[in-house]
Formats: sequence, C-alpha cells, structure tokens
Amino acid sequence: MLANIFFHNQKMWFLLFLLICVEALAETSLHKWAKTNKVYFIISGITLYIVVSLLFSYTLKQDKSNLVKINTLWQVGNILLIALIGVFLLKEKLSHKQILGIILALTSTFLMA
Repeated sequence: MLANIFFHNQKMWFLLFLLICVEALAETSLHKWAKTNKVYFIISGITLYIVVSLLFSYTLKQDKSNLVKINTLWQVGNILLIALIGVFLLKEKLSHKQILGIILALTSTFLMA
C-alpha cells in the first residue's frame, strides 16, 4: 500500500520533500535571527518563505484533487524535521507531551493517506 502511494506521483513527493526542507531552513533562519538579531537571518528566512509558497503551489499542481492530503503531509513532515533539528542540532529537550504530539501527528499522516 505505501509503495503504491509513493510511486503514484514521484514528482509530487519530491516537491513535498523539498518544500519541507526549505521550510525547515526558513524556520531555522528565523530562529537564529530571534537569538542573534542579525539582519541576514531574517532576510534569508523571509526569502526562503517566498520559495516555500512557490514550492507549495507547484506541489498542489501535481495532485490537484487533494489539498488536505498534501497539507497534512507537509505539516507533519515539517513537525518531524523541526523536532529533529531542535533535538540534534539545537540540543533542545522534548517533553513526553511533545513526543506524544509527534506520534499523533504521524498517526494523522497514515489516516489521511
């Protein structure tokens, strides 16, 4: 079943992966700006969010019929990637409640697919 979902539209999955990565970079840039107040971090964050909007638009064109599915996959992918960045790069700690939230987010992906 999962293989069928993935191979159905490889271009959409590639764009979705790119979308998640670029948004994570945008969020990380804005996080650095909030800590350092260096202008280039906010400029890069805003610029990357413009790219995010373009990537989201192109991703939607790949699967025109399913805004809910694409948006759910995007948001959950972003939650997972930001959690990994927070834990491994920024050395943030996740509470049990936050871990449960991530598990529930993952569950929503399988229910939406």
